[in-house]
Amino acid sequence: MESNEGIKDFYDFATMYCALITEDELNREAVPRLIVVLSQLYACGLVLPELQPETDDGPEPGPWPHRVNISNYIYPFYYSLPDPYSSEPDLADLRDDLADIARDLNCGIREYDAGRVGNAVFFWKFGLDHHFGTHLVNALAALHEIRTRNLG
Repeated sequence: MESNEGIKDFYDFATMYCALITEDELNREAVPRLIVVLSQLYACGLVLPELQPETDDGPEPGPWPHRVNISNYIYPFYYSLPDPYSSEPDLADLRDDLADIARDLNCGIREYDAGRVGNAVFFWKFGLDHHFGTHLVNALAALHEIRTRNLG
């Protein structure tokens, strides 16, 4: 896969993810699709090329403009391991995870749409390694349990 193709794939999954979580309500039927999109984001993010940003300024993350609306039948709180090698479990919120992922992805989407592909890829890779990647992996674990244990 060429690097430009990989970048476009990541962009497509990022925009698909942001559209998915802004639908009316995330319900049990949406969980498998959300798992697929998050899994693809992670996989595509791992193979993004190493690019340097075109500008010295990082993007302003700004607020995520949409509230993540989860069905009342999906319990949003779960325990996560921020550092599975040295931490005790923390209480986490699936809504917060999904919103943080979207906020970070949206920064790169804005850069990509503005033609600053190097900025977008740099911010996506940094976010995957240092912020939204942890939220993504934890959300996947919670969503897996919702799907398999009929928790929603």
